[in-house]
Amino acid sequence: MREIMIPKVIVMYLPQFHRTPENDEWWGEGFTDWVSARNAKPLFEGHYQPHIPLNDNYYDLLDKKTMQWQADLMHKYGIDGICMYHYWFKDSRRILEKPEQNLLEWKDIDMPFCFCWANESWARSWTHLFSMTRKGANIWNFDSDNKQKQNPILLQQSYGLYDQWKKHLDYLMPFFMDERYIKIDGAPVFVIYKPNEIKCLSEMIIYWKKMAKAEGLADICIVGINCDDASSDYIDISISFEPLVTIWRHYNDIPNNPIKMLDFDNFIRSSLEEKPNWRKCFFGGTVGYDDTPRRGNKGKCIVNNTPEKFNEYTYNLLRKNSLYGNEYLFINAWNEWGEGMHLEPDKKYSFKYLEALHDAISKTKNLDEKVAIFQADNNDYEKRQIYSERIRVDKNELYLKLMDQWMNLAENEKSISNYLSKNGYKKIVIYGFGMLGQHLYYDLVKNGVGIVGIVDERAHDLNVDCNLFLPNDELPKYDCFVITSVFYKDEILRKLNLDTIHDVISIDHIIDEILTEDVVF
Repeated sequence: MREIMIPKVIVMYLPQFHRTPENDEWWGEGFTDWVSARNAKPLFEGHYQPHIPLNDNYYDLLDKKTMQWQADLMHKYGIDGICMYHYWFKDSRRILEKPEQNLLEWKDIDMPFCFCWANESWARSWTHLFSMTRKGANIWNFDSDNKQKQNPILLQQSYGLYDQWKKHLDYLMPFFMDERYIKIDGAPVFVIYKPNEIKCLSEMIIYWKKMAKAEGLADICIVGINCDDASSDYIDISISFEPLVTIWRHYNDIPNNPIKMLDFDNFIRSSLEEKPNWRKCFFGGTVGYDDTPRRGNKGKCIVNNTPEKFNEYTYNLLRKNSLYGNEYLFINAWNEWGEGMHLEPDKKYSFKYLEALHDAISKTKNLDEKVAIFQADNNDYEKRQIYSERIRVDKNELYLKLMDQWMNLAENEKSISNYLSKNGYKKIVIYGFGMLGQHLYYDLVKNGVGIVGIVDERAHDLNVDCNLFLPNDELPKYDCFVITSVFYKDEILRKLNLDTIHDVISIDHIIDEILTEDVVF
């Protein structure tokens, strides 16, 4: 018997409400996310659009008074901090970084924060937005024969190798060291929006954690959104991120009438039934959802959401997270005006959503009696793992896919050897001498790249003209350690002595980087 743990409330925070040269160029002079919100139109009877800020407060996030107002409002209504979207693209390209940099500088603003790395490429996909901002722009990218005229990618998401990982961590460290940065057991919380998109995630996390500890941090707490069996074992926590989880679970069952609409009562019921998707899982919530300002009649919308329903939903989410021993509840969102998710006051509801949240927090905190803590059934996770293993794509399918991509590189006169050499790796250790390992070996030999040795559990049985090592053998000096047994990558990384092994990278990540390296903006 013990007192119930009350999770702290973190709200997702969009930094898109200020001008940038890139947005002026791509979307039109003066663009911010207010443009889509301000010009939204109702698409069906009773459709609540547009969402108008209370007192027409179309603020600029570069104004310090705006952030101070937001911080004061959060404290008043019991919100413990923000999770700000953070953008870091290929070759260390940043955008929308001014609000985070200002917050770091404005130490007097009491706004606890952490980052969510929105690790996806930016593309010209908001067709409705184009039609509003530029005449005919919704067909901007196609000629009269329906052929693509331009590259639709605005900013390419690519991860590079160790030098890029270091630059990213070097940028993040001053934020991590800030006393306002949100931490768990002294480890700064860093959320990754699409963890499965990062082929090198395990290697990157290992590197970051080692470097962070060398800089004096206890650790970095890596939090992945909607993790599944393909996610890195090195992710510490997953967020069951709403409304994505529930909307996509029911997506095929939602008719277009005229857009896809999900009733809030049904949404809440499904959301609260969600099981843990990871060893440790934060159960997230949402205010609502409506992306028609950005996507028009191709959008999705939660309907019949009210402050009263949100109050009961949030109360149950707080209790659910507390019963699982979770430190935080992530709510989507503080200011996603272009997707109908905002706790910030609007003309229709004024402060009612904030009041509903505050009341839910207060009701939970008033449960001061001793309660029996429900022990989360870890067997749920174990059973799910066993089931998932049965349906996991066979490793040969994965390897054949990689071989197909590798052949495409060869057809375009690109090679892994050249990529490694270009990045300064001239002495290579190959881990694994199966199909991919053998092809890599002959690729390196053909192109004159030095091979220090091959590491394989079957080293004594291999017949190849190269130094052979068992996994625990001491290795000579090398530049890069390439894992070719990618299906077992996390297991291999756990077994390696990572204090002596450095610059470890998997071949699938190398192939992925080569495939994206020639994207032109």
